[in-house]
Amino acid sequence: CNQTFLGLCLSFEHCDKGGWSNISGCMGHGDEKPCDSVLIDARKRPVIVKLISVLSDQHLSAADGSIGKKALAAQLDSAERALALIDERDHG
Repeated sequence: CNQTFLGLCLSFEHCDKGGWSNISGCMGHGDEKPCDSVLIDARKRPVIVKLISVLSDQHLSAADGSIGKKALAAQLDSAERALALIDERDHG
């Protein structure tokens, strides 16, 4: 397994979707489902919260309709999904 920003990737295959600089391949976004190999470390919650804050600020200042704004939206959706899973597990 490999370490990622969110925790671990349990895939035995090489993954080119990211995991550090881009988590949207790990958690999915929009209609995409999360990867079956992602394992989120709940101890990463504080850095995920910080990531959401940074991405939100960048998303607000990105040009409407730009590729960058779309990529930021995907990252933001993925980070929010990860946080929701942590919170659901801890409070559910």
